[in-house]
Amino acid sequence: MVILAGFVVIMNSGDFLKKPMTTQDDFVYHLQEVEQAVIREDWTKDEMKSINVSLSRLNAFLRARDSSQALAAAAEIREHWEHLNE
Repeated sequence: MVILAGFVVIMNSGDFLKKPMTTQDDFVYHLQEVEQAVIREDWTKDEMKSINVSLSRLNAFLRARDSSQALAAAAEIREHWEHLNE
């Protein structure tokens, strides 16, 4: 009975787990920030191209399960993101 109750709780926790626990993992917030920056044209074309290329590289590394290269690509994306308005 306890196992069944635990299973029901886990299966119904999707909405709770989907919500961000911190501002760092708030996907919807970050997506809205990107959309607003694009609308305001608060970005440079070169940085956006670099982010796009880095995202493609990250995708390839994730598919290849190359964690060190994936982490490096993620760091590269973060660096481009931080310099987007310069």
